[in-house]
Amino acid sequence: MMLLECIFKWFLYCRRDNGLPFEETLLYLRMESGDPTVLGSRWDNSLYIAAGNDPFILIEKAVAAAAQLSGGAQQRQDKQQPDSLNWFGWCTWDAYYSKVSARGLHEGLKTLSDGNTPAKLLIIDDGWQCTDVDAPLREPLTSRMVMIKEMRESMEATQDEFIDAELKWLARSAKDLPPSSSAGSALQNLSADEEVPEKEFEGLPRLKSSLNIKSKPKTKHQKGTYRRGRALGKAAAPSSNDSRVLTAAPTTIFGSASFDLDLSETLPSLDSIDEQPKGVVTVAEGSVLAPSKAQEERYLAESAAVSGRRQPVDRGQGGNGISGGMSNGGAGSRDSRDEGQQQGASLERVGGGENGQGGWEGPGATGSRRSASNALATQSAEGQAAARLQEPLPEEPQGYSLMWLVSALTQRLLGGLLGLLEAAFLKFYQYVVDPAEPGTWPIRFFTWAATGPIKSQLLEFYASSGDFTRRLTSVKANGKFSSPSAGAQDYWTEEPERLGDVVASLRQLWGVKHIYCWHGLAAYWSGVAPGKDEEGVAKYDARIMYAIPTPGLAEVEPSMNWNPSVVAGIGVVADPALLYHDMHSYLASSGITGVKVDCQAGVGLIGSALGGGPAVAQQYHLALEESIKQHFPSNDCINCMCHSTENFYRFSDTAVARVSDDFYPRDPASSSPHIAACSYNSLLMGVLIQPDWDMFHSKHEAAGLHAAARAVSGACVYVSDKPGQHDFSILKQLVLSDGSVLRCLLPGRPTLDCLFLDPLRDNQSLLKVWNVNKYSGVVGVFNIQGSSWSRTRRQFIIHDTSPPQLATVVKPADIPLFSTSLPPQGNTASKPGSDGQASSQSSSDGDAAAEFAVYSNVTNHMCVLGLHDEVPVSLAGGTSAVVTVTPVLQHQGVRAAAVGLSNMLNCGGAVLSCSLHAPSQSQSLPGNGRSSSCQMDLVLKGHGSLLMYSSASPSSVHADSCSLPFKYDDQSGRLTVLLSGERLQQDVTVVW
Repeated sequence: MMLLECIFKWFLYCRRDNGLPFEETLLYLRMESGDPTVLGSRWDNSLYIAAGNDPFILIEKAVAAAAQLSGGAQQRQDKQQPDSLNWFGWCTWDAYYSKVSARGLHEGLKTLSDGNTPAKLLIIDDGWQCTDVDAPLREPLTSRMVMIKEMRESMEATQDEFIDAELKWLARSAKDLPPSSSAGSALQNLSADEEVPEKEFEGLPRLKSSLNIKSKPKTKHQKGTYRRGRALGKAAAPSSNDSRVLTAAPTTIFGSASFDLDLSETLPSLDSIDEQPKGVVTVAEGSVLAPSKAQEERYLAESAAVSGRRQPVDRGQGGNGISGGMSNGGAGSRDSRDEGQQQGASLERVGGGENGQGGWEGPGATGSRRSASNALATQSAEGQAAARLQEPLPEEPQGYSLMWLVSALTQRLLGGLLGLLEAAFLKFYQYVVDPAEPGTWPIRFFTWAATGPIKSQLLEFYASSGDFTRRLTSVKANGKFSSPSAGAQDYWTEEPERLGDVVASLRQLWGVKHIYCWHGLAAYWSGVAPGKDEEGVAKYDARIMYAIPTPGLAEVEPSMNWNPSVVAGIGVVADPALLYHDMHSYLASSGITGVKVDCQAGVGLIGSALGGGPAVAQQYHLALEESIKQHFPSNDCINCMCHSTENFYRFSDTAVARVSDDFYPRDPASSSPHIAACSYNSLLMGVLIQPDWDMFHSKHEAAGLHAAARAVSGACVYVSDKPGQHDFSILKQLVLSDGSVLRCLLPGRPTLDCLFLDPLRDNQSLLKVWNVNKYSGVVGVFNIQGSSWSRTRRQFIIHDTSPPQLATVVKPADIPLFSTSLPPQGNTASKPGSDGQASSQSSSDGDAAAEFAVYSNVTNHMCVLGLHDEVPVSLAGGTSAVVTVTPVLQHQGVRAAAVGLSNMLNCGGAVLSCSLHAPSQSQSLPGNGRSSSCQMDLVLKGHGSLLMYSSASPSSVHADSCSLPFKYDDQSGRLTVLLSGERLQQDVTVVW
C-alpha cells in the first residue's frame, strides 16, 4: 500500500502528529497554506491511497496519479530528454564556488581535455551573475561609524584591511564546521577560500594592501576598489582581461587550433619585464581573446604613469593595438617595449572591427563570434569606458600619509577583533544552538534574538560571510566574464560583459556542446534587488518579502527561523515571467543552451505574505516552464533543491531534477548518505523526471564509490574537480574519448530486496541498485554503512569509523524487467530497455531455459546463471561493485552473449546493437574452408577489451571488415577481443 500527500488548491499536506499522542491506529494529516490569511474548511484530494503487488508498478502509477491531482506534471517517458544527459560534464561549483570566472572555465576544461576525458557539458554554477547586498551593508562598520570627512575618506581607502582581517578569522572557524550543517552550508564559500586554486591568483601579481598583505576576493560589493594601495613606484596590475595573461607559442594567432592555453605560468611583475624572453604573438583584432581598446589604453596609460613619463594615448590609431616588446606574459615600460621592438618582438592586430570588436581570425575561422544581441550594448559600453579613460589620471602619491597608515592599522585591528568575536559566536552556535532539539531554550532564545536584538548584526554577518543575502542587480554577466581571459579579480571591472565571446571561445577551443548557467528560482538566493536605484533590475518592481517558515518546516529544521530569507527577506518580482524571459533570452543569445535552477524550496517560504507557498511556487513554475520551452527548446534544464511537492508536482515539461542534497567534498560523512538518498528518492521522483545525482570529485577518498553509483544511476555524469585535480583512471571508466558516457536507460533504483532495509545504519545490509541498457541489465552493489543523517543534530555524522565487510548475492531476477518478461532464446537479442521502455521479442526457442552471462568488475569473473541463480558479492566498507547481467542468445547450437567493454564500469552500455543469426550467405573462412553456421553482428561504442560469452570458439572476429585477434577460454567460455582504431563506433562480426 502507498500513501501520497497531494496539493489541493493552495494547501500543502504532510503527515505530522501536531504533538498529539502516538497511536498505531491513527494517521495524522496536516494541511498548511503557508499564509495565515488563506483559510479553508474542506479539502478534497488531500491523500492518494493505492495498493498493488509489484512495488515498482505501484509507485509509478500512484505518483503519476498524485501529480495529476496536484500540479499536472507529466511522466518522465512523456517528456523530451535533453541530449546533455549523454555527455560527460564539468560543474564549476566545488572547483571555484562563486569565484568562477571565464579564465577558470578555460583552465578546468583544458585539464580534463588533456587527460582525454573532455567535458562536453559545462555547468557554470553560482558566481556569473551581477549581485549585491543591500545598500546599507555595502561598507564595513568602521566606514559607516566615522563622521569626519577626512577620516571617513581614509577609512574608505583602507577598508580592505578590515575585510581581510575579519574574513581571515571567519574562514578559520568556518573550516571546523561540518559542511552539511546549517552554519557550514551557509559558510561554504568562505571555508573553502584557501582551497580555491583559480590560476589567475597565481598567474597575476596580486594587488597588495598598504601592509603588503595579500587580499582575498571580497564577498561584499564596493568595499574598496582593485586600484587601492599601490606599492611605491608600481602601477596597479593589468586586468586579467588582457589576453597577455594567456601564453601562446610565437607567431600563433589566438583562436587557431595551435593555441595553447597554459595558465600555470606566472605573469612577471613590471620590474622584471625586461628579463623576460621576447616572442612574436599575433592577435587578431576583435578576437574574443584579445583585450578591448579601452583595456589597452588604460594599461598603456598606467604603465606610462609608473615610468614617470605620461604618454598620451593616441585614439586615432585604430588597429595599432598594443605594439612593442610585450612578452608572452607581461608588459613593461616604454623603454622595454622599444627594446622588444629592437629584438623583433611585436604584438600586432590583424583584421578589424568597429570599436576593436571583430571576429575570430585564424585558420578556419569565419565571421564574428560575438552574439548579435550583445554587439550594440557592448560597443556602447566600451565607448563609455574609453571616454572615461580620456580623463587625466590623478598623480600617484609617492608615499603614504601618516593618517593613511594609522587608518590601515586600525582597520586591520578592528577587523581582526570583529572576526574573533564572530568566530566565538560560531563556536557557541555550533555546540549550543545547532544541535538543540526543536522547542528547547537554545532554539527559542536564538529565534527571538535573530529577529530582534541581534538582527542587524546577523545581517552584517551574513553579508560578510556568504552570498545568501545578495540580490540580483542585472540579468547580464558580471565582469568576470568581460573577456575569455577575465579572472575572479575582475568582478568590478569597468569593461562590458562579453559572455557571448566567452561562450564562443569555450566552444572553439574545447568543443563544448552544452553550456548551462545557474540561477535561483527567485533569480538569486535573496531574489532581485528592489528600488529605482538598481537600474539593471528596476523594471521588475521587486519588493522585499520576509519569509515565515511553516510550523512543519520549523519543526524539522529550526534554523529556518533565522534563515537569511527570514532575516533579510527575498526580493520578489511582480512578474516572474518577464524576469525569466529577459534572463533566458540574454543567455540564449550569448550561446548558453540551458539553465540549472536552484534554491526552489526557498520560494515557498515567501508565500506567507503572498497567498501561501503552493500558490507562489505555482506562479514561478508556470513562468519557468514556459520560458524554458521558448528559449531552450531542447528542454535543457536541471531543477535543484526541489523535493517539496509544491515544486515537484509542478514540473509539467522539464525532465531533469536533482534528487539529493549537495555533494559535500569536504564532509566525509556525507558521501554514503548521498548515494542512498539518490537511489531511494529516485523511486518516487524518477516517475516524473530523470533523476540527477549531482556532481562528484574524481580525486577523492570516495571517488570509486561515487563513480560506480553514477555508472548505474542513468543520470548525467559530471564532476566538479578543481583544475588539474583529476583521477583519470576513474574518469576513463565512465567517459569515452569523445566526451560521451555509457549511460543506462532508466533511473537507478534499489532492488526489491533492499526497499525496506537500512543500508546506512543496520550494520548488515548492502545497497543494490538496478538499471538496464539496450541489451543488458546492471546491478550496482555498495557498502555504505557507517554514516548517516542525524535528525537530532541535523547534519551528517559518522557513527561507525570501521564498517564491517558485508556480503550479499546478485541474481538476474534482481532486474525486474528480466523477471516479468523472460528474454528470448531466439535469433535476436533481448532488449531490457529501449529508449527507456522495456521491450522483448518473441523467441523461436521459447521453451529453452533462460540463461544470463553475469560479470563482476571487482572479481573480473564471468559465469552463466539461470534467472534465480545467485552470484556472491563481498565488499569492505566504502567500496562497490558493478555486476553486468546479459541474456544469452542461442542459434544453431551456439550460445553467446555480448557483455560489453570490461574496461568501463557500465560495460553493457557500449553495446548499441546485437543480433545472433544465420549468415546472409555461405561464407568460406580462411584456413579451413568451412561454412559458418551462425554469426553475431554487433555495433559497439568505445575502445578497450570486448568481453563476450561463447559456448564455442569462434572461427573469426572482424571489426569494420578487418580481422581481429581474440582469446578464448574453453573452460569458462570467456571470449575477449581488443578494440582500438580511429573510429570510436565500430561494427563487429563474430563468426562460428
